Amino acid sequence: MDFYKYQEMNIMRKITESNIIKNIKVFIILICIFCLIKIFACVLPSDLVNKNVQDSWIEFERAGLYPMEPLVSSTENWERDSYGQIDFFTELIMINFANTVTGNNPISDSMRNPYSSVQNAYEYNPLENLKASTMENHDIIEAPQYWWGLAALYRILFSIFTYDQILIIYKFILYLMLFCCFKKIADNLDGKIGMIFIISLLICNFFVVAYSPNLGITFIISFAGILAFFSKGMDHRDFNLIMVIMGATTAYLDWMSTPIITYQIPVCIAILYMGKNGILKNIKDYIFFLIKTALGWSLAYGGALLMKWILSAIILNENIFTIVRNRVSAGLSNDGTAQFKNGLEYSIATIKRNMSNLLPDKLDIIGSEYLIILILLVLCIFILGSFCRRSMKIELIDLTGALCVLSLAPIVWYIVFKGHTYIHFWFTYRSLIGMIMCLLLSLLIVAEGLFKERTQRGFNS
Repeated sequence: MDFYKYQEMNIMRKITESNIIKNIKVFIILICIFCLIKIFACVLPSDLVNKNVQDSWIEFERAGLYPMEPLVSSTENWERDSYGQIDFFTELIMINFANTVTGNNPISDSMRNPYSSVQNAYEYNPLENLKASTMENHDIIEAPQYWWGLAALYRILFSIFTYDQILIIYKFILYLMLFCCFKKIADNLDGKIGMIFIISLLICNFFVVAYSPNLGITFIISFAGILAFFSKGMDHRDFNLIMVIMGATTAYLDWMSTPIITYQIPVCIAILYMGKNGILKNIKDYIFFLIKTALGWSLAYGGALLMKWILSAIILNENIFTIVRNRVSAGLSNDGTAQFKNGLEYSIATIKRNMSNLLPDKLDIIGSEYLIILILLVLCIFILGSFCRRSMKIELIDLTGALCVLSLAPIVWYIVFKGHTYIHFWFTYRSLIGMIMCLLLSLLIVAEGLFKERTQRGFNS
């Protein structure tokens, strides 16, 4: 018996090592592909890009830097209405990159991330800087610390389309993938779960991101992860590989808008499917699955950023340690406002500020009240689960517990990256989509479990 157990453990160890090597190989291949895309973008003729950027100028001026989606908000009270604001500021910087690259040295340009600035300007205005990129009289700013994969895609698209055409393509892809995800979830899980998926998106004003590829790219990545799971990733090993791809792609394309959703939303759907189909059988399986997927996504996300910094430092002959130190300190706990006494106060303020943008005008609820409601909701789920341990299947209790733990992912992100998420709460609040989705699904599972058990008891009696 001991011999067979040893053989089984040896086989499992070899499988694990093989999967780790496979994930590393895929990660390296992805980094190579990402670099090739950036280099290819820098090779494209500048004349075509410049023409389409200039032809889009009316659209740029109409939008401004921080346009508000008129159906959901106004500018009467920015702190209360900012949930409908669009980050065209960042988008203009990326378009500036697309229009500034000359193509003379594509490898260097792909790592330098150059963009134009008004010559001798003392104030920073992305719209004026983009206008300077269409002229000869401008300074060049370099940003090798950023990945800017989306900017490379912009350059490729601007070689063929104008900005309004790019937006049409983007919206078509976004809504098509949303529909496909809803259908896959409804077909493979349940229509009610599909509706919770949609409701969670709407609570966090999902339709605003349709106006901005910069804000919506993480949603496209998340939807791709769900579709990939239902296509090929319905076991542990394949899904871990999906998480590696999700993490690396997020680091490449996203500028820290809502990166955590590319982990949380696909994992939430995977846990539901695997739990209901007996692939994950007990709480240990769920915990192990959450740890593995979190590590895979996090290492791929952080590894892609680190590779960018290393590659740019080597090619541009810069100090890698200075780049890493500056970027890490800016994203983690740097208190740019200098108003908090300690890290705990800063973390709580960051969480409350992000929660304040969850449909504030529609429900007249502020961030502090949302925080209390969510905490009470989690407690109710656990109390109901504990109370019903004898009347509900233990598998449903384990599944509910795993979803509650997963729901904390955006809170962890806000605490770790409070230096960024406190300042940019008006778009980082959408990371709460995953939390809302997990908690609503937990309540659904508990309610369905109690109803089925009561129905079964009535039938037996």
